[in-house]
Amino acid sequence: MAVGNVEYDFGGPGCPAPALLSPRSLTWASLKRQIPWPEDGIRGFASCLALFRLLPAKEVLGTKLRESGKPLRYRFNAFSSSVVQLVPCAFSTYLYGSNFFLWTWILASGGHTGSVIYDVKTWLAMRPGLTGWHRAYGFLSDSMVFLVAVQAYYVLEGQYAEQGIVGMMDFKTDGLGFMLTFGDIVWVPFLYSTQCRYLAMYPVHMGPFGLAAMGIVFTVGLYILRTSNAREILFREDPDHPAFNNMPYLQTRRGTRLLTGGWWGRARHVNYLGDWLQSLPFCLPTGITGYVILPAGAATGAGAAMMLDGRQVVPGGAAGWGILVTHFYSAWFGLLLVNRERRDDRACVEKYGEDWLEYKRTVRWRILPGITRWNKLDRASASCRRPYE
Repeated sequence: MAVGNVEYDFGGPGCPAPALLSPRSLTWASLKRQIPWPEDGIRGFASCLALFRLLPAKEVLGTKLRESGKPLRYRFNAFSSSVVQLVPCAFSTYLYGSNFFLWTWILASGGHTGSVIYDVKTWLAMRPGLTGWHRAYGFLSDSMVFLVAVQAYYVLEGQYAEQGIVGMMDFKTDGLGFMLTFGDIVWVPFLYSTQCRYLAMYPVHMGPFGLAAMGIVFTVGLYILRTSNAREILFREDPDHPAFNNMPYLQTRRGTRLLTGGWWGRARHVNYLGDWLQSLPFCLPTGITGYVILPAGAATGAGAAMMLDGRQVVPGGAAGWGILVTHFYSAWFGLLLVNRERRDDRACVEKYGEDWLEYKRTVRWRILPGITRWNKLDRASASCRRPYE
């Protein structure tokens, strides 16, 4: 099978462990020191693998492979696996509060437990920031409760509809390389937990109006994302559905149709707009971030938060600088979606050829209606590529 030119994103395929660059002197001990290998090895994955194999699962056929023309069958049960893990944790937390041994173990000195199951996926099932704040201050604030609630919904709702991943670009066309593996097991857990970690140390009270504003932003983003994706899936499965009776579309030479009405007539990736909007309430509850921890008894001014041990947390000279960390997720996510739109555009040029250029003339906007429309540079780049046959 002929292999075409390989294209990389974000600067290339990534840097391997240095030990791999010297095969003659390569040892397992030296390699483990340079990669995030858990102390208990693959045994740390045992519970996840057991739940994956033992619990009932929904089986879904994926995209047909280019090599064989046949789809693979996938099992999905992430939601039920999370429920099995969360229920005993919730019950034990109800009985023992923040003294439940799991929370004290996760919040060990240095923040490292040695178990990949919890160190990597704490953001998904455990949410230590919630108990960490309770242990430091003795109360929970509206910003922490709101943030945990929207993130829990985002994660669990995504797991509940897990089978939808087979239609995503990451699953269908992207190879399992550095970008996906590093992003899934390092980048995403770090970015999702940063805000809760901040609020665990410096509480922020949003009040009823702040809560309402954040709730509206999250709801609007979620509505745009879910309704646009639902219409796309329905149109792909049944383009003659009554919901599309009076909706325009573009007939392609491949025999398929491209929807040019409704949400998909406003922008070519309007679902990305909804996805980015719902990322804002992950960051905005932290406010104008930055804090300094002062010893007990230190004189402070307004805005100080008193911990149970007497230490005081104040904005001080760090006020504002924390935004670079707590708001980084939403900024990075926006850049990621822009990059993803560009990659998808290249793939569609390959797939649809001139039909895709006609579609872009009809639906001019990329992600945000009214901004970054189709232009002549797109035609120039498309002319360099071979249309999909």
